[in-house]
Amino acid sequence: MDRDSNAGVSELHRENPQAVTAKVVKPRRKPRAPKKNKLSSDQVRKNHVVSEQRRRELVRTVYDDLVEIVPDLEPSERRSEILIYLKTINHLKWLYRRNSYLRKLLTEKYERQGEPAVELPNRLVWELRSIPSAQQDTNKQESSQ
Repeated sequence: MDRDSNAGVSELHRENPQAVTAKVVKPRRKPRAPKKNKLSSDQVRKNHVVSEQRRRELVRTVYDDLVEIVPDLEPSERRSEILIYLKTINHLKWLYRRNSYLRKLLTEKYERQGEPAVELPNRLVWELRSIPSAQQDTNKQESSQ
């Protein structure tokens, strides 16, 4: 500190000794040593290629699982990601509509028999979030086919 700033601190200290705080000196960190790459650039490239191949294989496996599960997807079809997504979405929407229909039938059955409606467990109640009207029109056309 320079002399003028010391004078200011002394005056403050005389007026209010608790107002002066000690200056905290943080120890300086040693600079890190430059990171040494233990692999050659060729090895780094090969590792990258191998990890990318593993990632692609995982994606293919997930798509294969979807093809097995979703009835509208055929293994012989051209493997288009967007096609897989669209058919999977359509199948899920159909499942939600089917769930709603079956719950309605169950409720009607109990009403016809004069019994109180049975409350279904939450795990059997699927509710689809609201769909914009343009998509609802498309869904109605699909369900009528």
